[in-house]
Amino acid sequence: MDLARTACTGLLALACGASEPEAETVAAAAEPEAASYAGLYHVSGYTTVRRSGHQRRIQGTVIVARSAADAADPYTATFDLETEFETPDGPIQADVIGSASAAAETEALAGTAETRILMASIPGLDPSFPWIPGRLGPRVVSKFRMEPSPSEGGFRIEIETEAAPGQSYDPTRTTLRARRSAASPREHASKGEG
Repeated sequence: MDLARTACTGLLALACGASEPEAETVAAAAEPEAASYAGLYHVSGYTTVRRSGHQRRIQGTVIVARSAADAADPYTATFDLETEFETPDGPIQADVIGSASAAAETEALAGTAETRILMASIPGLDPSFPWIPGRLGPRVVSKFRMEPSPSEGGFRIEIETEAAPGQSYDPTRTTLRARRSAASPREHASKGEG
């Protein structure tokens, strides 16, 4: 009986991989990822029209999520930003909404985004005001780079934007300061529950 028990224990240990882990595996598991970009960010900054130099404030929320590590672009981002466009009738509020895909580079996250601009139909009115439809603005495409910025206490995001094919939009450059509100949207939701 003892021989059978010893044999079963030995087979179970072999099947479960009870051997000593390799030193490299233990070290790799103990090291945190060089830079984790996933999280919920509050962002603010300026968009500059390249041709005229005109600037406008922009602010809002960006959510960066980590996908499968073996994906070509293992990070995805969604964003909801607010800005104003100057018009002869006064400033028009606009929502800048879209999504992006990105990959980690040396000390940065870089990728591309597709964006839609929803503009208010009446100056001074929020574009999502109920019962007064907003105007759908141009589709734009962007290249962006997000990197840690210790001097600003968070991250810095640089965005180069131009019109999507068949659209009309003056190319812009946007610089945002990003402060992480939560390491993940789930963590942010759990903080709000307590």
